[in-house]
Amino acid sequence: MDVNQLRERILELSHDEATPDTGLKEKALVWLNHAYIELMDEIQPYLQDELMQEQTIATNSSGQVALAFDVQRMVRVVDATNSRTLEQASLADMVDREPLLDATGSPAYYWFQGSTLQVYPKAAVTLTVRYLPYLTELVTDGTEETILLPKVYHHALVWGGLVWATMYERSFSTKGDLLLFQKKWEEAKRRVKLSLVSKPDKIVRTQAAEAL
Repeated sequence: MDVNQLRERILELSHDEATPDTGLKEKALVWLNHAYIELMDEIQPYLQDELMQEQTIATNSSGQVALAFDVQRMVRVVDATNSRTLEQASLADMVDREPLLDATGSPAYYWFQGSTLQVYPKAAVTLTVRYLPYLTELVTDGTEETILLPKVYHHALVWGGLVWATMYERSFSTKGDLLLFQKKWEEAKRRVKLSLVSKPDKIVRTQAAEAL
């Protein structure tokens, strides 16, 4: 299910709207994103390999490069020029190792702050960086591939969206609706976690749960 299909399903169940107006669609996207971020925060530890990305970048003669991507956590930095994995350090570490700051030769350490990555000793090298990116919100017309949750679990987001819909749009729901949606949402999240823990190498082969 892509972003629009998920949003439409949420609106069909929460507001009985087959042709919602633009304002309601925007609200539904907010509900969907709340559910998406909530679930991804909980299952991220089980999806480290799937979420990690890799980039090839090059430092300048001062050993610096401005990253064109956001990094939540750097996993590994390899100096591809010298075939060497660099050790992560902090600016404080580098100050403690002051002689190294002006050293020459192939880099042994790296640190990054904001969008800048620095290697020490300073040198112009090609780096291969492996990292976990920050989770970005879903957008209108987003494809299935933009949803970092495995496709077979996309249906779970509908229940989460319904929970947030009842919390924001109380006039369209009852306490019974909220309790039902919360129960279904917790069950869906639990099934996702159990599947990822028990079959971490067979995620894409897992059969989809019954349709909502």
